[in-house]
Amino acid sequence: MNMRSLIAASFAVLCSLTLVAQNCPDQRATDVAGSIEYGPANSCPGIDFSYAGLQITQAANKCPTFALIKPPYQVAAPFEGTKVEVAGTANAMLITFACQRDYLLWIIPDGSQCVVTTVRVAYGVNQLKTVGCFGSGV
Repeated sequence: MNMRSLIAASFAVLCSLTLVAQNCPDQRATDVAGSIEYGPANSCPGIDFSYAGLQITQAANKCPTFALIKPPYQVAAPFEGTKVEVAGTANAMLITFACQRDYLLWIIPDGSQCVVTTVRVAYGVNQLKTVGCFGSGV
């Protein structure tokens, strides 16, 4: 290999490394903890019933209108020499609730309870992983 070819090959390698380095966003995946958010609470009616001089009373209970369950996920944060890639997805779930009246012998109100009415996917979040800018995992 002559000197001219060696210089040209060295220059090509140097340019390609510079281009690869410029495409590195210098980020890493940082964990964010999952959480649960509750909506405003409805007051499920209690019992206030009297019969033949007997008073039956049960306090009302609180029933959230919804619960949003957020899964743990990652966000990109600055970090030199790495980048983030999507490794999968996870779903945030929305659960709605309602007060349901209970009856004794199908006619006498016997309190109420908070019951689930729907469970559905609210949105998806990306699960990220950190990899080296030159293809090796970190």
